[in-house]
Amino acid sequence: MNWAEYQLCALKTAVYPKGFVGLVYTTLGLPDEIQEFNDSLHIKDQNKELGDICWYVACCAYEAGLSIENIEVLAIDLKDQLHNNPLLAIIQMQSSAGVICGIVKKYLRDEDYLKHKMSINKKAKVKYELASIIASIDCICKNSNKIPLENIMEMNLKKLKSRQDRGKLKGSGDVR
Repeated sequence: MNWAEYQLCALKTAVYPKGFVGLVYTTLGLPDEIQEFNDSLHIKDQNKELGDICWYVACCAYEAGLSIENIEVLAIDLKDQLHNNPLLAIIQMQSSAGVICGIVKKYLRDEDYLKHKMSINKKAKVKYELASIIASIDCICKNSNKIPLENIMEMNLKKLKSRQDRGKLKGSGDVR
């Protein structure tokens, strides 16, 4: 499964308002899910949290009007910077999520966000940071969890589909 296939399926489970609010929602969700992943490092639920990060990456890219395929290609170029080091990947993931929040904050301050027109420069920065998060997830999968990223994506979609079928996409926690 590639990111484009994953994104199509992930968006079918999105129950937030689209457009400007969707961008803010998905942007705020990234650091929250990364923190949940960090909190899960001492237990065996890391894969579920990585899947949730994937979901926010895919939906954030969509809401920002970015091509997930282009982000995926850029991520391949960024993987070497992580030196197969999962700890470095976790730090990079946190940093990138913070940078994206800062970019969206400045978008709210500086641009006509009600028309959902983010500048090319800001979009390019978001693209880079999302690619950095994808590269980080892949590094963690390969060097720490030893589970392919594609499996993480498939597990996440299965979990979300189950919740969707039971009408439990809204809410919080794993017991839904």
